[in-house]
Amino acid sequence: MDTENSRNLSLYFDEYLKNNFGYFDMKRISKSLINLDITKPTGLDDYLKGLEGCMIFMEEYGIIVKIENKKALIGTRIVDGDILQPLFSREYKNVVLEIFPGINLSGLKEEDSNTLWDKLIEKDIEFWDIGVRNIGSFPFNNNTAVIDRLSVVDTEENRIVEESRFFSANRLLKEHRKKRIEEYKKSEQYDFYQPLREKFEYHSKKNRSMDKIWENCRELRQEGKLISGWLDLSTIAKETNEDHLTKIVEISKEYKRTRSNTRSA
Repeated sequence: MDTENSRNLSLYFDEYLKNNFGYFDMKRISKSLINLDITKPTGLDDYLKGLEGCMIFMEEYGIIVKIENKKALIGTRIVDGDILQPLFSREYKNVVLEIFPGINLSGLKEEDSNTLWDKLIEKDIEFWDIGVRNIGSFPFNNNTAVIDRLSVVDTEENRIVEESRFFSANRLLKEHRKKRIEEYKKSEQYDFYQPLREKFEYHSKKNRSMDKIWENCRELRQEGKLISGWLDLSTIAKETNEDHLTKIVEISKEYKRTRSNTRSA
């Protein structure tokens, strides 16, 4: 597909962003995608639209890009070792842009979801949208984790808001979130993904070429450290009778990253 035609087709994606997040956030997201060297979807069927936003599946790299409402209808973006954390995150007025590592989605059962619920509730985290569709397993230890951060709620945070006065609530929330981050930094997830997370952050801030980062992601996928786990959803769909899951597989095969920046390495 030639560059001019791709640019014209990507206008459909711009229109989607504008309609859901507003003109200015559409421009901000577009700029971020360019800086990250992520090709905009060029068709209506190479990104998945959902209630809170959309996802771009980068099969070649074992990476998922999420663009979602900053203020979700329900759910809390909690920092925790048992909840999949982004490799990169940017917040704008109405929207959050995040890059997630792909993990394994096959071989999981509802009982794994229930066990994870028990584990999280002990940390004052409610897995409100419980189900096998919202869990995966890490490649480094096979432990189960929540893959959709908006499928959990921080019950302790809600309690602080409900029971505290405004100024004291802000202080208590800050302390609570700091504690969550400190605990997360002790997790295997943090140790495993942090080197790649630091590379994304450094190159994006320095406005450097992302070619080496994406090549690194491709290598990690080949090594089984980043996993295009959603490709197993066709099999899962047959087992669970959730036919819509096969659409994700089809969508991921349509998307291709083609753009290459000319910024310094």
